[in-house]
Amino acid sequence: MSILTGYLEKIEAWVASFVSAENWRFKTVLLCALVVVLSFFNNISPLKSFGDFYQSVFVDKTEHFLYQTVEDRARSLTSNFDYEPYSGKESRTFRLVAPIFVRVLGISHISIVLYGLQLFCGLFFFYMLTGFINDLLKDKSATLYAMLGIASIYLGACFFIDNGGYGDLFSYFFLFLGIYFARKPYLVFIFLSLAFWNDERAFVGSGIAFVWLWWYPQFKANEKIKIKFNWSMVAVILAWGAWVAGRYYLMNVVGMKPTYNPDGEFAIRIQQSIDSLGFRLLWQFEGWWLLFLLAGAILWTKKEYLALAPMFIAGAASTLSAMIIYDSTRSGTFAFITIFFCLAICKRYLTDRQLRLILLGIAILCFLHPMANKTHGMGFFLM
Repeated sequence: MSILTGYLEKIEAWVASFVSAENWRFKTVLLCALVVVLSFFNNISPLKSFGDFYQSVFVDKTEHFLYQTVEDRARSLTSNFDYEPYSGKESRTFRLVAPIFVRVLGISHISIVLYGLQLFCGLFFFYMLTGFINDLLKDKSATLYAMLGIASIYLGACFFIDNGGYGDLFSYFFLFLGIYFARKPYLVFIFLSLAFWNDERAFVGSGIAFVWLWWYPQFKANEKIKIKFNWSMVAVILAWGAWVAGRYYLMNVVGMKPTYNPDGEFAIRIQQSIDSLGFRLLWQFEGWWLLFLLAGAILWTKKEYLALAPMFIAGAASTLSAMIIYDSTRSGTFAFITIFFCLAICKRYLTDRQLRLILLGIAILCFLHPMANKTHGMGFFLM
């Protein structure tokens, strides 16, 4: 027996023992939370923001960074505020979920309350996601590997590391809930609407949710994939329409100003993205690209073009939209539902052991890869 085989057997034995407990989902959440913290071992730069958070909230007695825009908007939901260009504050005009939540509940100490709520929702997200992935894979060991891989990328870490008020976790969570409750169209509509009004980039990411709601029921039933509508897909379309109409009303009737984009800004961002194309396209999902490529190759080999095309288009639209703005890690992560497609496809066409080994490798790669949402090294600033 080789040394590598011996190590693999020890890992598999430990994982099998870990997931055999009745409370394995709860234990998985705790392990993932630990991995989130440990994953910053090779890029501690994002952790420095906690010092800024402490200074703003506990020393200066103010709301920290973007939490200030939540306080402003909660005070006057439809007013226009002047923020410095390129600060990130000027782009949050129509992100109304947090301000309405704060206003309705009369919350003070907004930074502390919303960050605390984010921590709770992040752990709950891990718990629900563990059950969701296990339903896809029917394999607790593979589920644990997948969860560790997710915990090691921005999707899993944002609930902890985002203390600046971006609110990414809430947007990702609402998008996830939109497909989690796929059998209840009214919940699909509600959660996707919340995602859109929390961050407009969820509108682009919801294209992948739409494809999932079309494709997965047929795939799960082992039916031939064909164009076929269901009520959950209609709920997505209604959520799109409601958001577009609501935004039009707020801009053209109420008079709320959209984000200011200087002439030529998009062209500048695209050129910068081309200059660092690998970073801009790949760092959101790190090792998960191995599974993306494998699942795509499987569908191509099986000539499942009707399934492959909309998955590729929806995923590409979300990922490429990140290339026209500065914070590409946070933006590109809105394509995270792609992970579920690839897990379902590989589960069907690979052996259990093959899938486990691939997911173990992905988890290791993601853990070793530096969290690329921010660095302060010489010549680098990644988001």
